[in-house]
Parts: sequence; structure tokens; C-alpha cells
Amino acid sequence: MEEETSTFKVLVRAGSLLVAGLESALIGYSERRGVIVAVYNLDECLELLNEDESLSYEETLQWFYGNIHSKDFGEDTPIFVRLDYNI
Repeated sequence: MEEETSTFKVLVRAGSLLVAGLESALIGYSERRGVIVAVYNLDECLELLNEDESLSYEETLQWFYGNIHSKDFGEDTPIFVRLDYNI
């Protein structure tokens, strides 16, 4: 938990854009063109967005890509990654 807290502090201090409601999917930060940006676990984001299971996986994915991933927030746009532990 301490690592998550320090990551959060770094992002807040840097003025990075954080996505409300997806805090537990935050896995770290990266630097893009000199700007510190938030990095999220994509699969956790999808789980959080559909906690009540009201949408299918495909519908959740479509909503995510249409409403979060495709938005350009400029230099502060977060990074969403898929973690594949089978590499």
C-alpha cells in the first residue's frame, strides 16, 4: 500500500491527470516528453467500470475506448496497459 501511496503523491505533485473512480487500477507512472503521466492496468479499469455487471465485457470495452481511452487530454493523457504475465 505504501508504494501505491507514494505513486499517487508523485502524480499529484506533478499535476498529472488522474481518472476518477479508477484509483485502484493505478499501477504507476511514466514520463512522456518530459511530463509525468499516470499508468493504469487496463483490465482492472474494465473490471471497475463494470462492477455491477450491467454490461457485457464487449460493451464495457467499447464504452471504455469511446469515453476514456480515445480522449486526448494533451500531454497529461494517461497510459493504459495490459499486463501479460505469460510472456
